Amino acid sequence: MEDNVVILITGSSATGKSTSLRNLDKASTAILNCENKTLPFKDRKFILNGRVTDIASMYAGLAAVEDDDRIKTVVIDSISMFASDIVYAEIVNHTVNDKGQVDTRAGWMAYKEVLMNVIKMCKQGKKDYIITALEDTIVNEQFKKISTASVQGSLGKGNLESHFAIALRAMVLEETDKEGKTSKKHVFSTQNMIPNVDCTAKTPMGMFDDLYIDNDMAEVLNTIKTYYKED
Repeated sequence: MEDNVVILITGSSATGKSTSLRNLDKASTAILNCENKTLPFKDRKFILNGRVTDIASMYAGLAAVEDDDRIKTVVIDSISMFASDIVYAEIVNHTVNDKGQVDTRAGWMAYKEVLMNVIKMCKQGKKDYIITALEDTIVNEQFKKISTASVQGSLGKGNLESHFAIALRAMVLEETDKEGKTSKKHVFSTQNMIPNVDCTAKTPMGMFDDLYIDNDMAEVLNTIKTYYKED
């Protein structure tokens, strides 16, 4: 197997998913942008910041970055928007049977197949992949609230994360100093060990010493690569 790393980052809006990309090497990082929005920091001159507008452009983008030796890291921002605004719109209500009738069951199967194809291409690729996802709070089979990646269909409700070895959760912590002043800090949680919160964050044993780590994907990626190199 190649030594590429595939990371999932979940989090609600404004928790720092896109901001965490700010220190990645611009000359070797490509963005496959499904969000149709500007990245929230000044230096945005990545080697590629391509807009994904349909399923074909996602597949073309993944093929292009794999063929470009200058690119080391690829960001898909976000798989949630790709799923809801592109895959769902193209497939679910437009899949027909041999009688020409809309077949939503087959449509949902095709929807899942596209998302799994994208994840498979990332896992089998030569680059490092960072995949962001919006967050949903759902109730699982045990009637317990859980924060998970937002995708429709059978890959929802925490099932998308099962396809990743590393899933970080972007969140904002409030800190209070000795004078009683509060400030906010953007972090990643590395495990599902947060008081009063159930989430799908997970990392391999011993990869990170702390439950909360800095919101900086350049540092995170370096830690992960070092971890696997020492293994």
